Amino acid sequence: MIISRTGPQANNIPRHSDSKLKWLRSFWQVESFTTRIAASHSSVGPVEVSVLVNYVGLCYPQPEYLTELPKADKIYGRIIRTNVVALVKMTAMVLPQMVTRGTGVIITVSAQSASIPSPMLTVYAASKAFVEKFTEDLTIEYGPKGVITQCVAPGYLSNVLNITQNPLWTPHPETVAEESLDTVGLVATTAGFLPHAILGDILRFMEWAWPSGAYRLVNYSMAMIRFHILDNFYKF
Repeated sequence: MIISRTGPQANNIPRHSDSKLKWLRSFWQVESFTTRIAASHSSVGPVEVSVLVNYVGLCYPQPEYLTELPKADKIYGRIIRTNVVALVKMTAMVLPQMVTRGTGVIITVSAQSASIPSPMLTVYAASKAFVEKFTEDLTIEYGPKGVITQCVAPGYLSNVLNITQNPLWTPHPETVAEESLDTVGLVATTAGFLPHAILGDILRFMEWAWPSGAYRLVNYSMAMIRFHILDNFYKF
């Protein structure tokens, strides 16, 4: 079962996923948040859900200072409801039947920003840190009951907001999905892409060894990303 924020996203998954995912069923609604959850709950019904992929997520339109994001209250509320509340509700929805069968897989999607300094993505990064902690403790709770959990936490992926499209640093989501699936049941948390894992380790080491330098670096990097996104936006 794959939960998507919008119908088109869910519809694209079977076409763009390898054979390991083609047997999964997707349920989605495109109305309000509560309607989507309720519709998903009724859709699950008697269906046996062996795998739940919580890949739904929302981020900022662009990196921005906490109090300077237009329509901040609305956007922050949507991020928390989508990245946190929906995750908890959907997981709680399918866990009972997995426990009854003594088997099941739950995959959550966090982000590298959850574990490295992420200025100008403060609320988003915090919501993804919740995903990592939620998955970690879910593993301890339900691992003994036969439920396998994994948290996938990649860095930037190839999409319309990326400033660079270098495949070495911005892989296609398919690449991350394939590498992550190969480690389900073996590792609890994965970046899903080796260069992202290495980059995360480097940044965490820098933060430990030279905090001020690490913070200046990420502040500068995020400011440049913000500038380029806004610059491209105003060109249209």
